[in-house]
Amino acid sequence: MQQQAQLEKTHLPKLLSREDLKIRWQMNSRQSVHQVASKPDFPQPVFAFNHGKTPLYLETEIQIFEINHPWVITPGARLAYSHWILRNVIG
Repeated sequence: MQQQAQLEKTHLPKLLSREDLKIRWQMNSRQSVHQVASKPDFPQPVFAFNHGKTPLYLETEIQIFEINHPWVITPGARLAYSHWILRNVIG
C-alpha cells in the first residue's frame, strides 16, 4: 500500500488556484483574475473546495489558455493589448 501511495503522489496533476493565477500573471487584484476567468473559453475548474468558493484549475489547461491569450501573462502584455484595443477597436 505504501508503494501505491507513493506512486499516486508522483502522478498528481499540478493544480492552480485563483491566487496562484494572480501571482503567476502579476495581477494586483482578485477582480482582475475573476475578469479573465469569466471568459467563455477559460478552463473549467477540475476541483473546488470551501463549498465551491475555491476553484482549482489544471496547470496544463491554463498553459493552453495562455498560449491562446498571450496578453494575459504579464502587465506589459496587458498594457500593449489595451493600447491595441484603443487604437484598432475604439479609436
